[in-house]
Amino acid sequence: DRTAGGASTDVTEPRTWVFGPKTLLGYIAGVEADPKRKEFYTVNNDSGDRMTVFGYDDLGNVQPRRTLILPHQSWDVSLSPGRDEIAVTVQQSNAISLFKRTATGTTAPIRTIRGLATELEDPHGLYFDETHNELIVANHGNWTQIRPYTAYDPQTTDVGEYKSGAFHPSAITFHAADANGDVSPLRTIEGDLTGLNWPMGIDVDLMHDEIAVANYGDSS
Repeated sequence: DRTAGGASTDVTEPRTWVFGPKTLLGYIAGVEADPKRKEFYTVNNDSGDRMTVFGYDDLGNVQPRRTLILPHQSWDVSLSPGRDEIAVTVQQSNAISLFKRTATGTTAPIRTIRGLATELEDPHGLYFDETHNELIVANHGNWTQIRPYTAYDPQTTDVGEYKSGAFHPSAITFHAADANGDVSPLRTIEGDLTGLNWPMGIDVDLMHDEIAVANYGDSS
């Protein structure tokens, strides 16, 4: 409950919970709620490489309503109800992958924002700003080009000439929601004055036109 908790040392019981092997949950990073359909989405980061979808009323050791296989090290998920799309940040490939909301299994993304021009560098938190048709991303700043592990890996066809990795300042990047491929961001927030230090979670207050970021680097 939103009003739960207080000064008591007693455990605050959740209204509902999902937990157990049937849920396929593991290393949960991103979570998104869909109040209209009473569903919530979770992204398994370093283990599982999948998105799972549950209903608000699901309880206990239950199977997800649907699952979507994601690129390795996907971190956050954000929903655009009007476009009926979900966007997912991918740490390992420094990318944003966009899928139809109802995508399942091994369905491919409908578009992907990826490449040096994007300035996506170890992206984490993500907000799909439907009002301004933008994707807002929190980036740690470290970048490397992932090479294929085997001849069968999909990166084999598009990695091109190898470029060495680099460390850049943490940043918030803004991307057009319709962007596809190696497209430059619309604008960035970056530099010593920003206080950004390995930003993780991000949220947007559209009423006050403000962005809130949780820093992992200095617990701020």
